[in-house]
Amino acid sequence: MNKEYWEDGLPQGWYSDKKGNEYWGEITEKRYSKYFPYLQKMGEFKEHKGEKVLEIGIGIGTDLLQYAENGSICYGVDITDTAIKITKERFKREGLKAELKQCDAENLPYPDNFFDVVYSMGVIHHIKNMGKAIKEAERVLKPTGKIIFWIYGKSWKYYFFKPLYHGIIQAEFLTYSFNEIQHKHTEIKQNVPIVRFFNKKDIKNTFGRYNDLKYKSYRGYAETLGNKFKTLNMLFCFILNVLFPYNSYCVCFKKKLNSANIELEKKE
Repeated sequence: MNKEYWEDGLPQGWYSDKKGNEYWGEITEKRYSKYFPYLQKMGEFKEHKGEKVLEIGIGIGTDLLQYAENGSICYGVDITDTAIKITKERFKREGLKAELKQCDAENLPYPDNFFDVVYSMGVIHHIKNMGKAIKEAERVLKPTGKIIFWIYGKSWKYYFFKPLYHGIIQAEFLTYSFNEIQHKHTEIKQNVPIVRFFNKKDIKNTFGRYNDLKYKSYRGYAETLGNKFKTLNMLFCFILNVLFPYNSYCVCFKKKLNSANIELEKKE
C-alpha cells in the first residue's frame, strides 16, 4: 500500500505547472527559496565533493542533483519505479551521473561501510519498519561517515490547527481519531498510509544511541504567508516557533554508538 501511494503521488511535482526546462527550474527555485530555504545548508550539498553519498527516497531527484553538481559520487534509492525513471531522466538532461535503484529502505542493496554520507529528506517517518531502515542506513555507512535525516516535527499544525479545524470545525472527530486526522491531512495528496511526528523526546528515544547526535528545528518563512510578506512572515513564524517550535527537524549523527548505550544495543 505504501508503494502504491507514493507511486502515484511523488513529492514536488505540484510545485510547477510549466513545461520542459521551466518546469524543472521552477521546482528547484521554489524548493530552496520558498518551501525549504534552510535545506541547502542543512543538507551540506557543497561539503562532500568526491565522497559517496546515498539518498534514501530520491523523489524526483532534486536534492541528489545538488550533491552531483557539487562533485559528490551519487547513489539513490526509492520505493517507486516512477521516482527512478524521472530522476534518471533529470540526471541525463543535466549530463550528470548517479547509480539509482528501486528498493525499500529496510533492505539496501549495498555492502557494509560503503558510504560517506546517507541523506534522507522527509522519508524515514513514512517507512513501515523505521527502526530497521535506520539500522540499514548505519550498516552501509563508513565508520567515519555521517547520516543526515529530515523528519516531521510536532508543530502547531499537529497540536492545534488539524485538531481544531479538521477535528472540531469540520467535525471529523465524529468519524476519525486524532492520529487518523494527522494521516489524512499531512500530505498534499492526503490520506498517507504511514507517517510519524517527532518532538525532542522522540528524537532522543529514536536516535539517542548514536554518537555526535545533533538536531535542530526549522521553519520556512515563505511557506507561511507568501513571498510578498517576508517581514510579516518572519514575525509570524517567530511567534509560532515560540509557541510550537517543532515544525521539522534536521537530525545528524555518526555511526559509532555512544559507549553508554552499547549495553542497550546488546540487549536488542
